[in-house]
Amino acid sequence: MPVRILVHYTVNENSSRENYNVLANTTFDRERAKALSDSAEAHWQAILDRNIVCFGQTMRAGFEAQVAMFPNMMNDRVAGLLDQYRNFAIGWKLSSAGGGGYLILVCEKPVPGSIRVIARRETD
Repeated sequence: MPVRILVHYTVNENSSRENYNVLANTTFDRERAKALSDSAEAHWQAILDRNIVCFGQTMRAGFEAQVAMFPNMMNDRVAGLLDQYRNFAIGWKLSSAGGGGYLILVCEKPVPGSIRVIARRETD
């Protein structure tokens, strides 16, 4: 099964405000830390197993665990993009440091309007 990864640039509208702090409202506790740790372990296993469905699901679980710890990493634009691609994506991850970045989606089927990129690895 081919892997399709869609990358969509996003900006955190709040990050341009002078008083914005992505770490405000951060909540660390054993339950949230365990959810993030468990998702990372499962994600690694999905990579080792070459299981794209599990890969996407565990990527999403990690995203949700991060949002539970750092709620300010979500904004209306990211939520809108997730709603837009929810029916196409198995999972997603926001790669940013709170000021903007990329929404990475793992998909099994082509997404309308996306560009196909083929990555190859050379081996000795």
